[in-house]
Amino acid sequence: MIVSMGLLMAYCTRLFEKDYYNTHPQLTSDMSGFQDYDNFLNVMWLTTVTMTTVGFGDYFCKSHLGRLMSTIVAFFGILIISLLLVSLDRTTKLNQFQALSYEFINKLQARDLVRHHSAIVVADVLRVCAYKKRKRVI
Repeated sequence: MIVSMGLLMAYCTRLFEKDYYNTHPQLTSDMSGFQDYDNFLNVMWLTTVTMTTVGFGDYFCKSHLGRLMSTIVAFFGILIISLLLVSLDRTTKLNQFQALSYEFINKLQARDLVRHHSAIVVADVLRVCAYKKRKRVI
């Protein structure tokens, strides 16, 4: 559906811009301002860049209808990106049971870490006591 909407929007943009260039022949005679909308890949590039909100600026619409279509394409792109992010958030979010399990595992790991560090402290205290005992005997 996204691809078909992109193709439809690209086709509409092409129609609007080709009509603009056909009614303004001075743009085609002066090649500095000419953008080739006869090639459908150029229009697809414009639509893709607009949908992803990158906007390189190498292709842009000059007609009012083309600009309106580009605005619609930009809003459609924002909508698609927003839906993608929401679906990604929902698929990666933990349910209640998973969240409780995750919290339980974290507590177990924290308890094991406290035990490990406690054992190190007890061993160090015993070494210090043994060292002091040896010092008194000598």
